[in-house]
Amino acid sequence: MIQIGDREEDGETPPVTRFTAREIQRTGIAALTERVVRHLERRGLDRVWLHLDLDVLDARVLPAVDSPGHPGLDFPQLSALVSALTATGRVTGLDVAIYDPELDPEGAYAARITDCLAHALTPLATTEAPA
Repeated sequence: MIQIGDREEDGETPPVTRFTAREIQRTGIAALTERVVRHLERRGLDRVWLHLDLDVLDARVLPAVDSPGHPGLDFPQLSALVSALTATGRVTGLDVAIYDPELDPEGAYAARITDCLAHALTPLATTEAPA
């Protein structure tokens, strides 16, 4: 398992490979994607499932989550990350969690989430399928 965007840097060695939000800010999406792919290759994993907890976003851009906090990604960074990971061809599915609609009664954040994911996944829809 790989965890991307964790806010904690507690020094413990977790049972998962972890890339913190600060690392993403420091290294960038492209470098992070390369590191993730290398890790998957070492493990012999050609296909993976992407579970996206929206609390990876900074609380300033998405407070409507169960665990808002700082630092975190913004919507363009999340879109770039999801797009880069899915472009590897290894992601077979995706689920999204943690958004709390009760904290977004007007639905303003729901629209931003939808736009972000649509932008991230559009290249998949426009890629020509193999014949």
